[in-house]
Amino acid sequence: MHRTVLAHQLLNPLTELNFEAAVEQADYLDDCLLKNGKTVGLLHGLPISVKDSVDIKSLDTTMGYAAWVEHKAEKDSVIVASLRAAGAIPFVKTNLGHTLMMGETVNHLFGRSLNPWNRSLTPGGSSGGESALLAFRGSPVGWGTDIGGSIRLPAASTNLYGLRPSPGRVSYRGLADTFLGQEAVRSTLGPMGHSPQDLELLMSVYMASEPWNADPDVIPLAWRKAEDVLPERPCVFAYIDGDELVTPHPPILRGLGHVVEKLRNAGHTVVKWQGSLAKEAGKMMVDFWTADGGEEVRRRLAESGEPLIKEVGQLLRLGPEANFTPPTVAETWKNQHERNIYAQRFLDHWQDSRNWSGTGRVIDGLISPAAPFLARPHGADLPESRFGMFEHTYANFQPLLQLSTGSFPSGLFQDPKIDLPSRDFDPQSELDSQVHALYSDPEEWRGAPIGFQLVARRLEEEKVLAMLSRIADALA
Repeated sequence: MHRTVLAHQLLNPLTELNFEAAVEQADYLDDCLLKNGKTVGLLHGLPISVKDSVDIKSLDTTMGYAAWVEHKAEKDSVIVASLRAAGAIPFVKTNLGHTLMMGETVNHLFGRSLNPWNRSLTPGGSSGGESALLAFRGSPVGWGTDIGGSIRLPAASTNLYGLRPSPGRVSYRGLADTFLGQEAVRSTLGPMGHSPQDLELLMSVYMASEPWNADPDVIPLAWRKAEDVLPERPCVFAYIDGDELVTPHPPILRGLGHVVEKLRNAGHTVVKWQGSLAKEAGKMMVDFWTADGGEEVRRRLAESGEPLIKEVGQLLRLGPEANFTPPTVAETWKNQHERNIYAQRFLDHWQDSRNWSGTGRVIDGLISPAAPFLARPHGADLPESRFGMFEHTYANFQPLLQLSTGSFPSGLFQDPKIDLPSRDFDPQSELDSQVHALYSDPEEWRGAPIGFQLVARRLEEEKVLAMLSRIADALA
């Protein structure tokens, strides 16, 4: 707890401290062990942190809205109840980006969270309070949520591992959310930690509780062993180094080359992904998110009169300059149909990789930047593309297609002496020029962790974690 408090003093990652109840629960667990001679479960005595949006009984769930102060949860969420039953101790809740729809972690209620690797940089968003706390070792493991990168971006920004499960794998019952009732692109709850083994432990213990008996939205699919989903043979990976819209910054390209080289040296096959589908995915995502014309977010803000944060307004087309007309029901149905066509095309292309992987095998996973930049400076003036905020260029097709996705660190960090701006940069678009200009001073990004994401097919969480273990071994 001492380190947790230090983290909060330096980084502002917390929204709720549950220390008194945590100590009481720890005492109870000690008594159980003394009386029964065995632990309550596999997580006996393990402190865990969760994002503000996850309900813990008697604690506030605010989403960063001023109007939701004293908005206390009446009972534990399904995930917290499951972890408690296994002996875990939920002891803090962590800060989040306003409305959950931000690549930073800042709101009017709790302020801004900072990155422990460089406090002038964001820890990512919207689960950046969680990533900042974990990276500082103020909590051993935790849980965040992800609808458009909100686990993957923070994990990549702070040298952590994270998992965005497919919708239906982890219960969302007892969580606050944005876009209630919007089912086309769903937010999911996933673990964050310092190793693939951290994530595997949390997921396997949680799945052993059979959460489908507590939440009808959870798919009744038991946790599978790594050897059952990933044979003991070298993996076949593809990688993305660009999406024909935005070019990754120099340190990301350096880090990607490092990862590819290490994996090949370890005996794995790594080939370049054939084609890019990110641009159409971005447009579909934002069309779904804005189908209500921003009515839900406007209503929540109006309850207290708090102002709209600029980045949220840009992404959700809420600002006065947006001149945005929400789609009709017919247009939304058409968009959903196009998403289904896109999903089939993506699957066909994935399966066709046996013809271009050089092995005769379908790829096991796809490695990609989590964003075209590293953890960015606080309040960076971000441009906007017609597909929504550009930081989701690399992080949007996974939630759109409900793909299981993990984040992992490369082990490298930005070095302003090495990662210089490209002198012969040839922009692919005006947006690319704007993103490139963000990196005009490499010194601003000093020490930022270089992380990536690993994409698998739908409901392949076990395979993602098994592949992350192989990647971690190769990078060690």
